[in-house]
Amino acid sequence: MNALKIPAYVPSAVRDYVTEFMEGANGSPGFLSLRDSKARELYEIEQRIAELAAAGDDTSALREECMEIKESYAYLKDRVACMQRFAQDLNMKGAYAHLTKELEDHQWERFLYSAWAACKDYQHNRERLKQAKKVRDEIAETADKLAVLLNESMTIGLNYPWEFFHIPTLLERTDNTESPNDRVMWQAQRPVVLGLPSRNENPENHVGATEAPTINIIILPDAGKQQEAAQIEPGERTRQAVGYAWQNAPYFPALLETVAQAARDYEPQETGATAAAIASQKSARKTEYLRSLAFLLKETYHINLSVGIMKAMAIAAMVALDDPDLDCSYDDVRKAIGSSKTKPLEDSGEK
Repeated sequence: MNALKIPAYVPSAVRDYVTEFMEGANGSPGFLSLRDSKARELYEIEQRIAELAAAGDDTSALREECMEIKESYAYLKDRVACMQRFAQDLNMKGAYAHLTKELEDHQWERFLYSAWAACKDYQHNRERLKQAKKVRDEIAETADKLAVLLNESMTIGLNYPWEFFHIPTLLERTDNTESPNDRVMWQAQRPVVLGLPSRNENPENHVGATEAPTINIIILPDAGKQQEAAQIEPGERTRQAVGYAWQNAPYFPALLETVAQAARDYEPQETGATAAAIASQKSARKTEYLRSLAFLLKETYHINLSVGIMKAMAIAAMVALDDPDLDCSYDDVRKAIGSSKTKPLEDSGEK
């Protein structure tokens, strides 16, 4: 791993941050080490695939693993290259000249990190939002349909399974399969939650019989029955109260209707810098980058978006996106962030 050569015009704060980013610090590996380690991992698995293929063995599982490693390596390679450009691209000399007049010592690292972090492919986030809206609509439609069917079955009058309607029955007859510990804990706590008799009592009294459970509530109308009440264990009194509460709980179809309404009311959205980047329905790399960078600088790190900062942002956009066909000016920055939902120009001093 060769040491990164950084030109003399790069500010010392930037030099220190880039060096730590690349080479690591305090025992933590840098991005160069992570990239090179992933490259070796990729080479080794490709060699194993080639050997197995030559022997006529199945390589499908290894190929899937190889694809994941390739994606990780591509990500690390891209992240390293982006930071290298901030340290070595001659165009950044102008950006650093602007920033020297604007930033305090502790803000250099924040600007550089923001410029680096904003450089990503936001198409994945757009697709995720699209998928979330599709799933949301399907949830609302399916929950509504199932609720209607269950309510209809109640009016038919046949002996449908009690699990169709009764929430305590569903809970009693459903185990937690996430892990053995969760399963055991749920089995132990379930009687308490549902107000069920203990295991050494008559199991016929358990919720989940062919009809709704009957809970006997003891009412003490006068002082003459105080002695009788004293004979009831506190735990038993609690169990009866919980069981009575479940008798008055809504049926399962009502919960489905609540789920359907929640789905209809739900509007999927990203947060933070990503939300700012994709605020517009139209996808444009430059605009997405600038909006994300503006959010990070202003909202996350409270750096005022002055004229000098915005001029540096324009240069950083061209360096980060590394597209010879892409040009970015100060006016582009103003337009991009001026229409962003984060409204980062409020403190810019622009008239």
